[in-house]
Amino acid sequence: MSTPHSRRLGTGRRLGIGLAVAAATVALAAPSSADVVSLSVSDQTLQTNKTYTLTATVSGSTIGLSVFFDDNGQNLGPAGGVTPDTLKGKATTTWTPTKSGSHTLTASQGSTKQSITVTVTDAPTTTTPPPPGSCG
Repeated sequence: MSTPHSRRLGTGRRLGIGLAVAAATVALAAPSSADVVSLSVSDQTLQTNKTYTLTATVSGSTIGLSVFFDDNGQNLGPAGGVTPDTLKGKATTTWTPTKSGSHTLTASQGSTKQSITVTVTDAPTTTTPPPPGSCG
């Protein structure tokens, strides 16, 4: 024989199980996109013809997707982008600026990107003295 109290208890159990399943589904669902969280350069004083490392920190469900780097819109790195280290959440590439001035560096992954603007100066030129006895 069923009582009103036992019916409420049964309904509560079913509701509790439904909520538990819904919570598990939400907990298992990954975020829908990746994020380029930050972009950095290995040095703060930048000069032409010197090589630097660009590091993009990424997060999200598509952390394994390629990261593309560019300098003023010109692609840096391999044509297919750089696959991030999934344990560290970082992708790196090297950059050797050949022109002085302002450079906007960008790291993009999917629909997200981060940009920083840096200033590159000309590297000091070194002159080689003439060999002894070659002066006039």
